[in-house]
Amino acid sequence: MDDAGPVSGLHRSGDQKRRLASHLHISFPGIDAERLVFMLEQKGVLVATGSACAANSGTRSHVLEAIGLAPEAADGSLRLTLGRLSDSETCTAAAREIIAAINTEKARLA
Repeated sequence: MDDAGPVSGLHRSGDQKRRLASHLHISFPGIDAERLVFMLEQKGVLVATGSACAANSGTRSHVLEAIGLAPEAADGSLRLTLGRLSDSETCTAAAREIIAAINTEKARLA
């Protein structure tokens, strides 16, 4: 998944070269990330919203605000972390589920 991928409006946060390879923060402006988390959990894909610094706080992440992410994008953001057991098949399956959830939400909002 990238800006030219199958999901329009996708934004990856952070420097694309100087980053932890196991961490990905993406946002979908206009989409409610909490709904995505619920939908993805039902499919076995575990993700979080916002930034790790604001996890479970119920508020918008000050980190995302500091990097200049618009409020609409921050509210539609997901944080993914790969673990030792993550392999390419798992990542591909998760990407498919994320794309399906985004497309479902876009259709619901249309």
